[in-house]
Amino acid sequence: RAVPVPVRAVDTTSRSEARTAAEPTPSATPSEASGEALAASEPAEAGTTEDVAPTPEPTADDAFVGGSWADAFGTVTGTQFAQKALEVRAQSGDGAAVLGKLASGDKVSVTDKVVDGWTQVAFNSQVGWIRSELLGAKAPVKEAPKEAAGGSGQATARTSGKLQWPTAGSIGSRWGMRKHPILGYTRMHGGVDIGGRVGQPIYAAEDGVVTKAAHGHNSGSGNNVRIDHGKLSGKSVETAYLHMSKISVKAGQKVRRGQVIGTVGNTGLSTSPHLHFSVYLNGANSNPAPWLG
Repeated sequence: RAVPVPVRAVDTTSRSEARTAAEPTPSATPSEASGEALAASEPAEAGTTEDVAPTPEPTADDAFVGGSWADAFGTVTGTQFAQKALEVRAQSGDGAAVLGKLASGDKVSVTDKVVDGWTQVAFNSQVGWIRSELLGAKAPVKEAPKEAAGGSGQATARTSGKLQWPTAGSIGSRWGMRKHPILGYTRMHGGVDIGGRVGQPIYAAEDGVVTKAAHGHNSGSGNNVRIDHGKLSGKSVETAYLHMSKISVKAGQKVRRGQVIGTVGNTGLSTSPHLHFSVYLNGANSNPAPWLG
């Protein structure tokens, strides 16, 4: 009688996998390899975002077309004159790089930016900085001849009868009787109000000596400066500057015509930033208008 022989099951799947693993993977053809390398080197698409050309930086020349610059620049407010030979700096500060030089009397366009006593200017299509005290609204006047030997050694008084405008701007309120905008009643307005912005430079109207530099309310005058100019056109002349935001001089200090003595403000009894400018002839308050050049 035949005896049945047990049959052992064989796992053909395992052998197939082992055989497959043992077989070498075919290498990519040269054309396939170069295609994959090219794809890897190409940048990924930026989706639906379109490429935008960068906005060009504004130049100083652009400023004068529209009257203003980008945020990095100020707004051109006009021109001023170098009161002496000076250097134009790339930034505010004596340690900044020198862009060039101006001779005494050279004219330069200025902006409304003033930083720590430095005024921003347009210089050879570049943005430069000049010490505010070295700029003036008018070209400097040549020194009057000295007295003969044995004299005082001081320059003789100028006889033009004209003072430098103390700040940029136009007259908003004139000298004379008027209704006070705050107090509400009519009284004497002893000067002219020149509109401006806070921080705008104020200049000495003529050579002289500071006799007053007062901070505080001062009965409505606010921060104010008074300068004695000595004799002009045969009269003793003094000038006063009221409502200042900053005073840059002190009592007893000698100043020159066009020198920065402080900045426009809104201190004291004032409704908006401006400079109240007064003239005193032989000690009496007088109309400044005839004295302004």
